[in-house]
Amino acid sequence: MKSCSDPNQIYDEIMIARYKDSIHYDEHTSYSLSIKHDTELTSFGFINQLNLKTLDIIGCKNVDLSQACEVRTLKLEGCSLSSVEGIQKFQAVENIHLTDNFISDLEPLRPLTDLRSLNMKNNKASNIYPLQDLTSIIFLHLENNGISDISPLRFMRKLVIVWLMSNKISDLEPLKDLDSLERLVLTNNLISNLEPLRDLNFIFLNVERNFITDFSPIQTHRNFQRFLIRNQKEKK
Repeated sequence: MKSCSDPNQIYDEIMIARYKDSIHYDEHTSYSLSIKHDTELTSFGFINQLNLKTLDIIGCKNVDLSQACEVRTLKLEGCSLSSVEGIQKFQAVENIHLTDNFISDLEPLRPLTDLRSLNMKNNKASNIYPLQDLTSIIFLHLENNGISDISPLRFMRKLVIVWLMSNKISDLEPLKDLDSLERLVLTNNLISNLEPLRDLNFIFLNVERNFITDFSPIQTHRNFQRFLIRNQKEKK
């Protein structure tokens, strides 16, 4: 049994006292907690005692992922993370938001096969091969990561919404068999050929700021609610 002088227990008690009144309860009894710019937040051990479903951490710079917590939604935004080592222990998680960090290695995410959504906007994750086993993902946001190769997406057949703007993508062939795909944003890439998208039935497609001159592969789509093609760039 831990003594009352155990530093981990003392830390947990301090953090619980600090945040227990900040927990949000909605009509579905889904408990969520948002923590912003807390320099004393280092580990998540105390979270398991709060029975949370959603943990939203913004701008906390010393987060240690080695202590897992049983949340369904984990948000770590603007936390200066260069690694997500330890996140593989979050076995209950279904939604992960890691926006505005410095993450390059996605390998720790590979075991999280129950993930339904992943937001990696504004990171350094140019190699997305570790995601190819995450076949339950429906929503994927990889804006501004320096990605050129999207081959792993061909295995993610449940994808419905994909945001890939501001990368270095030129080849859309890996998307051609994603029959569930409804919304696709490819703004500001290196795309010139839309032929791989010919047989897909989008509701929304944004291919602005690319190098496309021929839009015929998608002009026959009947399900479009919105289709954005303006501001195409010229090859030099």
